[in-house]
Amino acid sequence: MSNSMLLSSTAASYEEVITDFSWQIPETFNIASEICDRHALSMPLSTAVIDDAPGGQSRICTYADLRDASCKIAGGLRHLGVTKGTMVAVSLPQSAIALAVHIAVFRLGAVLIPIAGVFSGDGLLYRLTDSTAEVMVTDAAGVQKLVDAGRPEGLQTIVSIDTTPGADLNLLTLQTMGTPVLDAQPMGKDEPVIMFYTSGTTGTAKGALLAGRMLYAHLPGFQTVFDIAPMPNDVFWTPSDWAWLGALEVVYPACYFGCPVVASVSRFSLEQTYRILSEQKVSCTFLAPTVLRRMRGNPPPESMEFALRAVSTGGEALAKEVREWTHNRLRASLNDNFGLTEANHLAQGCQRLFDTPQGAIGLPVVGRNVAIVDPQGQRVARGALGEMVMDINDPIVMLGYWNKPEQTREKIHDGWFWTGDFGYQDAKGYMYFVSRGDDMLKVAGMQVAAEEVEKALISHEQVVEAGVCGIYDKQGEPSIAAFIRLSSTPAEPLFLADELRQLVRQRVAAHAYPRVIEFVRDFPMTSTGKIQRKELSRMHGSNLVAQLG
Repeated sequence: MSNSMLLSSTAASYEEVITDFSWQIPETFNIASEICDRHALSMPLSTAVIDDAPGGQSRICTYADLRDASCKIAGGLRHLGVTKGTMVAVSLPQSAIALAVHIAVFRLGAVLIPIAGVFSGDGLLYRLTDSTAEVMVTDAAGVQKLVDAGRPEGLQTIVSIDTTPGADLNLLTLQTMGTPVLDAQPMGKDEPVIMFYTSGTTGTAKGALLAGRMLYAHLPGFQTVFDIAPMPNDVFWTPSDWAWLGALEVVYPACYFGCPVVASVSRFSLEQTYRILSEQKVSCTFLAPTVLRRMRGNPPPESMEFALRAVSTGGEALAKEVREWTHNRLRASLNDNFGLTEANHLAQGCQRLFDTPQGAIGLPVVGRNVAIVDPQGQRVARGALGEMVMDINDPIVMLGYWNKPEQTREKIHDGWFWTGDFGYQDAKGYMYFVSRGDDMLKVAGMQVAAEEVEKALISHEQVVEAGVCGIYDKQGEPSIAAFIRLSSTPAEPLFLADELRQLVRQRVAAHAYPRVIEFVRDFPMTSTGKIQRKELSRMHGSNLVAQLG
């Protein structure tokens, strides 16, 4: 691969980086070779995965170990009939063995279908049935969910990493069933290798099919969002489920560069997050905005030290106060990372190269041809609102939605991938996200972006999280409701609610303030840590809302 696709650690400016960059993706390769095998041969004893455990009990998996396990697992899967193009579902918590399973699937040229552990019942069955998965690799909890939900007809084999009733095989047995597969199946760069299901908990989710080129397509964004990674002694970690692209876009590129990745299986908590960051000397991490807000509201002990240098985040608006807290307490850059499962890494921050203005999501990612366009696909003037789009020839754009040609055509046409996200670009090229198309609220005949209202609310020192949705009053008139989680119980809730309304009037618009404000203890969340706005309207006025005060 040409060095023109890797960013220089000595780069002094964004302009220098984009001038020197060009795509040089091999026509044929295999992800297993790129993120594992070549390191196992050149630096076999280097750490690939740190299976976290407190008190110095963590287990180290080298690149040689990772390759050995993946070759044996691939041999067992091939014995079951898995071959090029076979759909293989994987639902496992973070671990070295989970990554070995991913690599084994890639090694055979099969298609990996990561499924988050939060899914069960109809949500799990839909993904297995829709994808036509023939094999599923999971753990005891996943097997029990399948037993409870009913096994899909097309699912031929259930492999568990544990010895548990309901599974057809355990992983240890699988690894002895065939001859280890030492050589990875050559794959064309445009051939499918992985399928992520987009947000949704039932049949409304769509399988976004990605080609092998997506590994290389993520490299420039990985480097910039982590301030020109890798740097010496970099260690990467994210608490996010490895079934989500937002997590694997950290794991796979880190392994491509031969860096250690921390795997954590314990239930998420702030205490756990602080311990891992400190104890494992994590230098680069992806943390969802929800996590960062909670960290600011519950800071670590002053005596706790960190090795962080760059934090990536994305998906929601972040208040200036959160960014400042990350810099001051964690001593790290905080860079936004904006993209979709179907077309990732649209715009990012990179504090090493530039200072992103408050409210912006960054500059277009190196190598990306992005634009703000009108409904006809024509570029709009700088500063004008429009839909964010990406060139369909970009290697990061999905092949399409699995078995959904009409929905694919709705997203990919006229030379663009249409994100459904609206924003604008300023005179210096910085991108600003305003709202998803379906998050635009209409009040008094005027459009209001839910993101803008949430951003204003979060700027208040007592607000930890905020979610906004549209509701209708008894006369059928639309208005805005805000659901807010506070850092502490307010002494005068009504006074605080009025203060928050005034804040929105000042920061957004006179008509954009939330007429209804409800203080809550928690939010309905997606598996990726985003607030489910569509669920908020159902919460309004119900006993699902835990009122404070």
